[in-house]
Amino acid sequence: MTGAPASDFRHIPVLLTEMLEALSPQGKGIYVDATFGGGGYSRAILEAAPGVHVWGIDRDPRAITGSAALAATFPACR
Repeated sequence: MTGAPASDFRHIPVLLTEMLEALSPQGKGIYVDATFGGGGYSRAILEAAPGVHVWGIDRDPRAITGSAALAATFPACR
């Protein structure tokens, strides 16, 4: 994907159900997604527990640029 525009950045999270079961996001918790990528795990956490805060971290400029749409949908996503 080198050189691909941010809008083309896609990732299908694996073990999504298992991650949600293990974290059991709730309340006003703070969660860190240290492999933000396409934001699939962050989106799932935010959808599972309204009111949580997610901090997404990634060095890939495409992931950083692509995170704007998720942040617009979920203001708690940072």
